Amino acid sequence: MSFEGYYQHLCENGHYWCCDAYCDNDTCNECGGNSVWENLVDQTNDTGKPVHLIEVHKKQCILCGNVLEVRYEIPIT
Repeated sequence: MSFEGYYQHLCENGHYWCCDAYCDNDTCNECGGNSVWENLVDQTNDTGKPVHLIEVHKKQCILCGNVLEVRYEIPIT
């Protein structure tokens, strides 16, 4: 039986990213900060559920409206 899943990560600055369960990416792609929160979502038998994060800051381009940066609150476990 194989394992399927992914990790949800938040860095110390509130940036969010996901990576495969077999990946060892513990640094933020946006700012290079270290991961301070992670959650393993097990998708092997559709039993895992991602944690829905609370958005606390969104920065958008005033010219085109594209989202430039989003920051999230670190969940209390």
